[in-house]
Amino acid sequence: MMLFARRPTNSTFMLSALIFAAPSSDARPSILEEQHLGYYRSFVEGSYVGLQSLLALTGFYEEDNVKRNLHSESFNVNANEKDSQTEIKVAGLGLGRTGSTSLVMALEILGYVVMHDDEQTEETDLYAAYEDDMFDDDRLHEILGLRGYNATFKTADYEWVAEHAEVKGILTVRDDPDTYVDSWLVAAPFIDIVQRAPFKWMPTVRELMPELRAEYIDETTGGDVEKYLDRDVLREYYTKYTKEVSRSLSIFVAC
Repeated sequence: MMLFARRPTNSTFMLSALIFAAPSSDARPSILEEQHLGYYRSFVEGSYVGLQSLLALTGFYEEDNVKRNLHSESFNVNANEKDSQTEIKVAGLGLGRTGSTSLVMALEILGYVVMHDDEQTEETDLYAAYEDDMFDDDRLHEILGLRGYNATFKTADYEWVAEHAEVKGILTVRDDPDTYVDSWLVAAPFIDIVQRAPFKWMPTVRELMPELRAEYIDETTGGDVEKYLDRDVLREYYTKYTKEVSRSLSIFVAC
């Protein structure tokens, strides 16, 4: 879940340099050489994504209009041009580490504009205003539509979806509760990291902290916040949540 970086769409110049710097030979590279190249490629791409994550947390990708909203007592919707305005049509309802990122990628291939991890650091003003009770859930999602999003995996709960027949809910799940817990415990310590220096001093992190705490602590435990790393609590709430959502809505369940 800790994907604040906007992933690169092209290979970096560093990766290209490594490839061209590799020993030249007319013969096919040996298995060992291929393993080394794969290691360098992973290292460079990982470093690039890490840098983008850090820049995102500092507010580097926030547009000027977003920054102005954060320092204003009023809220400017900053709607897109008319031809790119839309409304929310799809809502992801699965907990973290249940395949939501893969589903988001599939939706983007189909042409959807999705509110997910990367977009959180670009729409900080929206989260801050919502946290300050400047508008309700309906207005929140209306503004997302005006800003060009037609799918969200970060802002809608199943109760809101149940009230909006025009919105399709998708519940992503793991094969079994223990598989979910194993995966979630890899991601969960992220909340501890961003609550420590230097991250806690970053303006974007401060604005998003209520949402991050909700996602990483409240929503995975059913409010038993002191036990957000407890396997039994995580397993029990995952089972309860998936049954509750499935029972409450006629939704598509993606495994």
